[in-house]
Amino acid sequence: MSYSMDSNGFLDLSQCYMGCGCDLLLACTISKDYFFSEMQELITWDGKKIKNLQYEDTWWHLVSKHEQGRENRNPLTHLDVERVKRLPLLKKALLGEIDAELYRQINKKGNEDIIQILIDVEGIDYVICLGTIREEYVLRSAYPSTARYVEKVKSRSEYLGNIK
Repeated sequence: MSYSMDSNGFLDLSQCYMGCGCDLLLACTISKDYFFSEMQELITWDGKKIKNLQYEDTWWHLVSKHEQGRENRNPLTHLDVERVKRLPLLKKALLGEIDAELYRQINKKGNEDIIQILIDVEGIDYVICLGTIREEYVLRSAYPSTARYVEKVKSRSEYLGNIK
């Protein structure tokens, strides 16, 4: 299976649309091919490795709807096409190739708990959440968001600056 990018730099899923519906099994295959060929061994904008990109669980978490039952891994009921097509955006953000705002949350013990990367592409907000473990990151999640949620992230986090 091959994949390509559309004019917006997103994963091109045009081959998945036939008539009125989307072939979610094909979209699932395309996303998996992209993830395991393009997103392995990434070094982030600040020189750190992401240690959980080699797992199928990480891929599924990134492309599935955030709801009960997604652990069943059924693309017909839980694949989120909006998350799938933004996988290249995730890669670009992690590499520091696009403008993004960087925020940090501190846990109750005073340790850095999570790094959040906020991106606005074509009026659509996108949030990336990274956990920190020593000198590496763990990719926790990445998803399209609302402006209201982005404001919530900003209000409870410390601004660290911009990427790029």
